[in-house]
Amino acid sequence: MRNKKYLYIYLHIPKCAGSTFKHHLRNNFKKEEILEIGEDFVSSNYRNKAFPLFSENEKKENNEFTRNKIKEHLVNLSLEQKNKIKVIYGHYTPYGVHEYFDKNYRYITFFRNPTDMITSAYNYLLTKYENNILEEKYKSIIAPNKELISFEHFFKLIIQFSQPNPLQKYLYNLGYFEEKNILNVNELKKCLKNFYFVGITENYNPDAKFLYYKMGMTKLFKSQNISTKYYSPDKNEYKKIDNILRKKYSTDYLIYNEAIKFNKSFKKTHPEFFIIVLYMRMKNINVSKFLLKIRKIDPLLFLYKLSAIFKRHSETYTKFVKFIKNI
Repeated sequence: MRNKKYLYIYLHIPKCAGSTFKHHLRNNFKKEEILEIGEDFVSSNYRNKAFPLFSENEKKENNEFTRNKIKEHLVNLSLEQKNKIKVIYGHYTPYGVHEYFDKNYRYITFFRNPTDMITSAYNYLLTKYENNILEEKYKSIIAPNKELISFEHFFKLIIQFSQPNPLQKYLYNLGYFEEKNILNVNELKKCLKNFYFVGITENYNPDAKFLYYKMGMTKLFKSQNISTKYYSPDKNEYKKIDNILRKKYSTDYLIYNEAIKFNKSFKKTHPEFFIIVLYMRMKNINVSKFLLKIRKIDPLLFLYKLSAIFKRHSETYTKFVKFIKNI
């Protein structure tokens, strides 16, 4: 059942299809129903500096500033204003923000393969530069001397200047992980349990549709902020990049792999997931066109196609078909 009484708290991890999700939030909720914790909560001292280039001390100071500003903002809200808020989201959304509300709450987020996050970041920066909308603080990275750097050069900068396991530190600094260094898988699983639902960017459409339904969103839109693919590695290049990153970002890949398991486990324990996704997909279909197509399809062929859809989205149905075949 859809529960509109939950306060949904969405951690927008950069380069994990968050722009599309954010677009849906902004167009399905009233302004007073959402609280965005984004750049406006970042210290003005750092607005001219790219976050990836922050030192550990700067990141720590920035997170403390962010938490204090959020606390100050929420404390000054009236009870009426708080009751209107249904969604909190943004890159800087800390764990624990629910404590300022007398509501049931659900934390949600999306994870993505770290290798894909790097290539996506490069394409994203180049797209913004080519469209003359790239912030000055990033131009020194992507276009020193006003010339676009190659992905190879960009990748070397990432390896040279980025801290090991940035995702792990990002989640720790925001309070989602209790330990700065994840020592074992059990500790990681415990940390992931802070989230009601963990989506996987590579599986964005069904995962997002499930959340759209749960959060009561009825207006659906196309994907947003899609970058031009200036760089798309072939299999050999991708494998080479992946191997290098796995050495420096070993814990980040562990987090991603456990997030996938968490996602699959949720779907097994919540069989309504597939029914909800199917329902949301059917809502987007033009009924007249759909019925017209059905008339042109052989009835038996249509049943085969419908069965194939259920097999892809329901393990229970697949087991049922196998059982029928063995009778």
